[in-house]
Amino acid sequence: MPEETFHIPSVIFCSSQRSGSTMMVDDLSRLTGREQFKTHENFCRMIDEGLFERADWPEITTQLCSRITEEREGLFIENIMHDHAEIVSKKISPEKHDEYLSPFYHFFQNAVWVQVIRVDTFEQAISKYFAAQYGIWDKRQVSGKNYFDSVEYDFQKINEYFCWYRRCKEQWDTFFKQHAITPIVLYYEEAKDNYPDYLKPIFDEINLKLPTTIPKRRVKKLGNHKNLLFKEQFLSDLFDTKSLEIALELSNLKEMEHEYNNIKTSRSFKLASKLSSLYRTVTGK
Repeated sequence: MPEETFHIPSVIFCSSQRSGSTMMVDDLSRLTGREQFKTHENFCRMIDEGLFERADWPEITTQLCSRITEEREGLFIENIMHDHAEIVSKKISPEKHDEYLSPFYHFFQNAVWVQVIRVDTFEQAISKYFAAQYGIWDKRQVSGKNYFDSVEYDFQKINEYFCWYRRCKEQWDTFFKQHAITPIVLYYEEAKDNYPDYLKPIFDEINLKLPTTIPKRRVKKLGNHKNLLFKEQFLSDLFDTKSLEIALELSNLKEMEHEYNNIKTSRSFKLASKLSSLYRTVTGK
């Protein structure tokens, strides 16, 4: 029988691709003395390696515990996307799995839950588009400044990623609400410029102090000048085709305000004017 609750202290980052979660997890790993890069996407690697297809849940948890013991960590840190959490939940208990990932929650119910949000979902979609074109997910995989120059703009594909990311956030919001979880919320926009202080809420929760000597951050922003060009084009196309409908779907006004402030001085006067009008319509300002 699988154990009902994971007994090792855990921090679970609930994320989506290109949200900055890999950077955040690596920051936390380094600051708590874990040196190996990207060791904390255990379930993702196990799924990719086929372990979930050939092993039962007790064997999978045994491997998790052995990895933690081998690395002498004593703290389980996991970065997981909602679609992978669904696979884990079904593996824990196919009979009890539901849209709220109940088996996954009950297994990790004693964890510190962290919700990773990238406020600018437009930039997130563009980032995903570029990364997926070449399979480049980290800046250390490239050199120079022109590594995305040959990528062609594709509105339909970028819009697909944009809609997908909005669904991902809604899915995690539903998960937290259903299980009465108040997660620690980390925003990419703050995390990228406020290292390491943005992690203090997690350190407080796990009863650790930030180290006095802060190691240099390893994970760096991958995007370049072309991200901005594609974002301006995408926003222009998006509001041309769906305009107010899309604006009203931006129920998180923090996102709308961020976008307005970010783009109102855009080189594209037409786009800036559109966003200004939409922002006033949605917010009443």
